[in-house]
Amino acid sequence: MNVLPKLILSTALLISANTQAQEISNWSDKTICRLANSTGTQAYVDETVKRNLDCVTSSSGTSTLSPTDPLNELLLPSDWQLSRYPASFDQERRLISAKTISDSTSSFWRPFAKGCYDVMSNWQKSLMWYVNNQEAAERSSAVTADAGSYRLVHVNTCLDYYAQLPGMLGATPDELQSLILGWSKANPFKLPSTNDRHYDGKFYETVSVLSVLSAYYAVYYDEFDYTANERQQVDSFLSNWMLKLKVRTRPESGRKVCHKGNVQTHVRLLHNNKTDADTCGSLVWKEMVGQLLLGLRLGNEKLFQAGVATTQWQLNFFDKTGIFTTWASKGASSMQYTGDLPTFLGLLTEIYASIGYDFMQHKIPNGLTIKQVMDRQVDIHQDHMVLADYALVGGAYKGVDADEFKEWDSLTALHRAGTNMKTMVREMARYVDQYRPDLQHLRDRSYRPSDMNAQSIQILGSFHAIEPYKMYLGATETQLVREDLIPPRPRRIDFKTKKNLIAAFKSLVPEVHPYDILYGNSKSMMASGHDGRYQVDWFYLNKDGTTQLRATDMLEIEGGRITFTPSGASIPTIAQRNGLNFKLSLGQLITAKGLVSSVEGSSPESINIHVNLNNSAGYGVSESGKIAYIWQLTKLEN
Repeated sequence: MNVLPKLILSTALLISANTQAQEISNWSDKTICRLANSTGTQAYVDETVKRNLDCVTSSSGTSTLSPTDPLNELLLPSDWQLSRYPASFDQERRLISAKTISDSTSSFWRPFAKGCYDVMSNWQKSLMWYVNNQEAAERSSAVTADAGSYRLVHVNTCLDYYAQLPGMLGATPDELQSLILGWSKANPFKLPSTNDRHYDGKFYETVSVLSVLSAYYAVYYDEFDYTANERQQVDSFLSNWMLKLKVRTRPESGRKVCHKGNVQTHVRLLHNNKTDADTCGSLVWKEMVGQLLLGLRLGNEKLFQAGVATTQWQLNFFDKTGIFTTWASKGASSMQYTGDLPTFLGLLTEIYASIGYDFMQHKIPNGLTIKQVMDRQVDIHQDHMVLADYALVGGAYKGVDADEFKEWDSLTALHRAGTNMKTMVREMARYVDQYRPDLQHLRDRSYRPSDMNAQSIQILGSFHAIEPYKMYLGATETQLVREDLIPPRPRRIDFKTKKNLIAAFKSLVPEVHPYDILYGNSKSMMASGHDGRYQVDWFYLNKDGTTQLRATDMLEIEGGRITFTPSGASIPTIAQRNGLNFKLSLGQLITAKGLVSSVEGSSPESINIHVNLNNSAGYGVSESGKIAYIWQLTKLEN
């Protein structure tokens, strides 16, 4: 046997392969894409993945050119607008804010209100604390965890807080503006090495915070009151990060990116821990929404196209029935994760609709349309065991054994997941209105903060700080609901005035936490028994934070009607107080609008005074921010 020629040949081939690998790294993206598609050679395909190129897509094992995907033909409009009817968008936001007012909401979030700004401002220190305590922190978000265990204040729960706080306020909080601006100056974020022993936690939280808040910033862009230089700095900071993340190319050391060629292989590799689920899971959905919305808002073509490419990647991981297999494979938590899919599908539907593309008719790599994928989500919400083939294969997830999944009935599964049928229908409202008359009876047009089991329904959170339903209404709804159902939004207060108001409330109404008054919370929503006569004491807020009693008037509520009777000469004048216009919303929220002065002879300014009868106190700040009055109400015996 002549071994020498074979040895020489083998050596030559090895040298050739190494030389080719070195050469490939120097080839252009265009050349790599052309060779990957024309030859199908695995080395070229692997190089496209390594470079984060989406010029090759495959669902059946054969290579196809992604330029055939209609998403690649979409153009960034020069005059993009999120809402054709912003009044409809805004009224839904105010309605959600009004209906989330409750004492339980206030007490639940109070620890976060006190601690989250410091936690998120000191990012690296807080992140290290989190990753060192990640196991305990994750158990608090497990499908069987109780609400009490969630109150640990850390980077993950604080993102949840900052995602939900604007929903409770109906406006962008000042501290969120300050937080993002501070980040843009200090740039505290870092992408960890894939060999870092805390890579999973560090990478997950970094991507989540940047992606979720970038999407929020894009939607509520005009509410961020920055100077021109600050605006440019924040825009650049967030844009650069959303281009830099590239989640689907960053698996943890020892694992590969998700396998997109065959769904069954993908699932098997996930269960065997060979691939990193984060490269085709929650982080990718978050990143995708942030890229698309920020790209559209800023007119950044590169960022928008990155969002399109991320969309195309993520659509590879649905099976032929429309199940998103990455989340379905999370054991007992599979319904908890899959319960968020209608929101992401709804978001993509509304985002692409805003540039004229019907995403529901878009075909994913396995041939299904998004509409058919949405059909499957309805099936899953009606019977969680649709997920059983995937959910029951794996072991425990976040400490909960997969066998618990099959012990639940469908209502219990939805309850555990923190969702219900009405929420699903709400988040896919365009789909329901267009294709599902059988679900119209579930098309609840007023936000319900809890389901039939008093389970809190979170439409906002650490997965998404924006909601597709509001976007849908802003695009289609010309009919406004009755204004008396929605309280007007309080004017924004600067930090100094807010600090003085808190001090004043502590002095005047010590039994009520100032957080409850400033953020509109109360003891119980839609409480009865507010009819009657009230003494109204006007307190003027001095610049040093002290208060001065200015006037005492009478207010009477009977059957939803308000009669206001000023008395005694004072500032504001009787004429100014007599000219106030009153509105009663939801049976307990009073708004008094008018013109008031601060001192005799000064020009009156427009003011809206907001009072929650459950708290017996309220406040108003003038348009200039120079005049602030506090009202204290005392109910009189009849």
